[in-house]
Amino acid sequence: KRQTLDWIQAHSYYQRGQLRMDREALPGAAEDFDAAIGIAGRKILKAYQYRGIVRQRLEQYDAAMKDYSFLIKHKPRYYDAWHYRGDLHRQLKNYQAAASDYRTMTEMRPDDPLAHRKLGRTLMADGQYGPAREALEKSLEVAPADWKWRKDVRIRLLRLKQREAADAAPDPRAD
Repeated sequence: KRQTLDWIQAHSYYQRGQLRMDREALPGAAEDFDAAIGIAGRKILKAYQYRGIVRQRLEQYDAAMKDYSFLIKHKPRYYDAWHYRGDLHRQLKNYQAAASDYRTMTEMRPDDPLAHRKLGRTLMADGQYGPAREALEKSLEVAPADWKWRKDVRIRLLRLKQREAADAAPDPRAD
C-alpha cells in the first residue's frame, strides 16, 4: 500500500513538473522532477529526461549531461536520451561527442531522417564535409516526400558544396 501511495505522489510531482515546464516555470519544474525522482528513482526514467531538458534550458549543463548519461547507462536503447545528449554536446560545440551520439541514433533507427540530419549538421560544423554530405544525403533518401526539413537539408548540401569548392580553390595570394 505504501508503494502505491509513493508512486501516486511521485507521478503527481512528475505531472506538475511537465505542466511547469510547458509554462516555462523552469526552476519549479526542476524541483518537481527532483521530487519525483527522489520518491520513485529509476521507476520514472522519463523524469530524468525532462529534468535534463529543464536543466539545459537553465544553463545547468553539467547537471543536464548527468541526467542524459544516467538514462543511457540504465537504458542504452533510450533513443531520446541519445538525442538530447547529442544536442547538448552540439550546443557546447563538442562536435565529436555529438556526432558519436547522433551516429548511435542512426544505428538505432536507420530510417529516421532527423538522426541523419543532426549527424550531417554536426559533421559539417566540425569541418568533416565528406561524411556530412553522406549523412545529409541519407536523410533525404529515407525521408518522406513531405518531410518538413527537406528544404533545410537541400540548402545545407548546397552550402557544403560551396565550402568544398572554396577549400579546393587555389589561394590567389600564393603567387
